[in-house]
Amino acid sequence: MSNAIAAAATRRGTTRATRARGLSRVECTILALTAIALAAAAVSSTPRAATTEGVSTTTIRVRSGDSLWSIAAAHPVEGLDTARAAELIAEINDLEGAALTAGSAILVPGDVSAGNVAMR
Repeated sequence: MSNAIAAAATRRGTTRATRARGLSRVECTILALTAIALAAAAVSSTPRAATTEGVSTTTIRVRSGDSLWSIAAAHPVEGLDTARAAELIAEINDLEGAALTAGSAILVPGDVSAGNVAMR
């Protein structure tokens, strides 16, 4: 084999290897980003499902001036601070924001009649 043919074959082989390596890097990057996104989605959705599952609730009426914070403070949940209790109330009621409408009914954790949470 002449030197020119061998050099051309080597260049072609190098080009093919470089292209294959480049595609492989792109594919690996896409695969890694997809795995990270799926893992983040699974982690962020897991606590919500686990937190509200099996929680006993009581219905209350929202009064004028009530907020998730004030309701959570008035209905404490053992083991949770007020901020987490407010998040739990939002999760149970599928609330997107913190705005509440006076007169609407919402669920709060615990059984008020059984004395599991503080009465308002």
